[in-house]
Amino acid sequence: MVEGDSMPPKSIKQKIQIERETQLEGLLNATPDAMLLINTEGGILMANAQTVNMFGYSQGELTKLSVENLIPAEYRSQHLENRNAYLKQPEIITAGVARDLFALHKDGSQFPVEVSLSHYTLDGKDTVVLCAIRNVTERKRIERLISAQRDLARLVALKLSDKEVWAESFRAAILVSGFDAGGFYLFDKVSRTFDLIYHEGLSDDFVRAVASFAEDTPSAQIVLSACKSITPQNGLLRFVGR
Repeated sequence: MVEGDSMPPKSIKQKIQIERETQLEGLLNATPDAMLLINTEGGILMANAQTVNMFGYSQGELTKLSVENLIPAEYRSQHLENRNAYLKQPEIITAGVARDLFALHKDGSQFPVEVSLSHYTLDGKDTVVLCAIRNVTERKRIERLISAQRDLARLVALKLSDKEVWAESFRAAILVSGFDAGGFYLFDKVSRTFDLIYHEGLSDDFVRAVASFAEDTPSAQIVLSACKSITPQNGLLRFVGR
């Protein structure tokens, strides 16, 4: 070997480290879930492209954050305790199945997630945590829909008053829609008006303002464009919520 062609041991080690990181980054980007590589202090060492898409941060922004920054504020102290406990006895676990977990987007919105954790020791000394995050918003929506359908099917076998039927139907609609307040409108085909027949969570002033309106008014157009409907025998029923 010609003198000067060999690389210093430090440079060789750096080259190997860069190659390893490049390979790891390629593996992380090949997975369908958001993936984070986290150190024992909770700092984000690496994030794949799916994480960027899921949380709205750039790669550079993510590696300047702690994993707690991706968790709603009300859950951060508990997460810190859980993280410290996990590092004392690391294992492969999946969270977010038995109970709901939520992540925090850069824009401040929250969404349900399922998280899987595993650990790895770098160079026999530094422990890192590999975190896989899956957005389960659609799965939760389907679960709510199935639950609501079961509740509505159950109503058929029960002898309930009209008010009780509206109340149970309203709860099912709230469950599926994600709204926290709203009401049912019945469209009268004779008078051509929408009449509010059941509501929960709406103020008295609001109810008085929207109790009834003709089909050619702006309010009616909002109801027609933004709400779900079912068709009973005596008219058109629509659910509106907020």
